[in-house]
Amino acid sequence: VHIDGGTPLGDVIGGHGSTATNNTVTVTNGSAAAVIGGQSTGDATGNVVTLGGNFTGNLTGAVSTTGAASHNTLDLGTFDLAGNVTGGSGTAAAGNVIALRGTHVTGTVTGGRVGGTAGGVNNTLAVYYNAARSSEIGDFAGVQNLHFYLPAGTAPSETRTMLTLTNAPAVKDISTLNLGVAAVAADARAFRRGDAV
Repeated sequence: VHIDGGTPLGDVIGGHGSTATNNTVTVTNGSAAAVIGGQSTGDATGNVVTLGGNFTGNLTGAVSTTGAASHNTLDLGTFDLAGNVTGGSGTAAAGNVIALRGTHVTGTVTGGRVGGTAGGVNNTLAVYYNAARSSEIGDFAGVQNLHFYLPAGTAPSETRTMLTLTNAPAVKDISTLNLGVAAVAADARAFRRGDAV
């Protein structure tokens, strides 16, 4: 499914059935109430939603009413999204990935929802460095892994901001997150214990 402007839409679903697997939705312009990669009564896995332009509406990788919504991907480019983002929502939510590439999201980015509550297992918020602008989101929840991907040539003294939370609590507890910082292989040797970026 490809959404590119036109009349504001209701819900747009890439695939719907007893299972929903490997569906793809690309959004490049316009608005909708909600965009969902796959929706099912059973498991909803391997669905991909890509943001390739400014958009208004909520984006969700997958929704399952009685099964798992796991291993879905949202790949968000250097654009503005007026809405919320969810990796997967079901009776289980594991291994969903939301990638930010200089993306601005007004709402909350949620890795997984289980029974309507932010949670799940091994859901990842991946933040990629973008030279044009840093990523901004309202807040994040239901994320167990927070990963930052640095560009080639990054030095330990790097001070550029990669992610800003515009509507988070004054104190954001990230003590339970698995934090990761990755650089390309050629640069990895430049980082040592105690370095700050």
